[in-house]
Amino acid sequence: GDILVVSRVDETELTTGTIVVLRAPSPGVKLAVKRIAGHRSDCSGLRWRPALHAMCEGLKEDEVLVVGDNPSRSRDSREYGVVSRSAVVGRVAFVIWPRLHPPR
Repeated sequence: GDILVVSRVDETELTTGTIVVLRAPSPGVKLAVKRIAGHRSDCSGLRWRPALHAMCEGLKEDEVLVVGDNPSRSRDSREYGVVSRSAVVGRVAFVIWPRLHPPR
C-alpha cells in the first residue's frame, strides 16, 4: 500500500474535493482514503451522480459524502451512505511512497 502523510484538520477545512482518511464504516476495514464529494453547503459537484446528489440534499451539518477514485470498484457513500465528520481522521497532505504508481 501507499505511505501517506496525513494532517489533522478542523471540520471547517473539510471541503468538496479534499482527499481524507476516515474510519471506514465497512466491516473488516479500519481506515479508508476517499475524496469528499459533497457536504451540506456544497452539492454542486454531484450533479453528474444523481443518487449521491439526492443524498446530499438531506445532509446534516456534521455529515459528508465521500467517493473513491475508481467508481466501478470503490466502496464509498454509494454503498454505506453518509459519513460523520467525526469519522474523518485527517486530510492527505502528500504521498511518500510509492512516488510513482506502477502500471496496473
